[in-house]
Amino acid sequence: MSEIRPGHLFLVHAPWYLRMLGVIYSHAAIAFEDKEQGEVRSVEAVPNGGVSRHDIGWWAEPFDVYEVLGTTLEQGEAAAAAALAREGEAYTYSDILRILVRRFLELLGLRAVATQVVCSPLVDQSWRAAGQPLTEHELPTPDEIAQSPVTCQLPI
Repeated sequence: MSEIRPGHLFLVHAPWYLRMLGVIYSHAAIAFEDKEQGEVRSVEAVPNGGVSRHDIGWWAEPFDVYEVLGTTLEQGEAAAAAALAREGEAYTYSDILRILVRRFLELLGLRAVATQVVCSPLVDQSWRAAGQPLTEHELPTPDEIAQSPVTCQLPI
């Protein structure tokens, strides 16, 4: 069994009604080492708190842990630090709409860009800041992060 370390990704399973639509994961978070509490926790963008810190496993649905392949502990710490630097930023529903229509916009030759913060772009942007983009999109879904060639599910 692997140990959770800074930079690891938490991908939370979608509720049943989204799974019926083919969605596997509906939320993404990134691990960081909380030195004050002496444990690994998550930093994530949530509707009722924006970018904030949480205990691992507080989600209503089960979750899987992913690592970013070919990266160092220092890069994981840098990705976590990038997410923590955004603590307090407001959550935005408009970017969820941008994610949903992103593929349509791309067909029209337009580019959807994050303007605030939601969960999976926060994770991707944090890893971009550490030098390893997780996807080719600025507004990835949690499923796209899971399917990325640079991520791998851990047996935790």
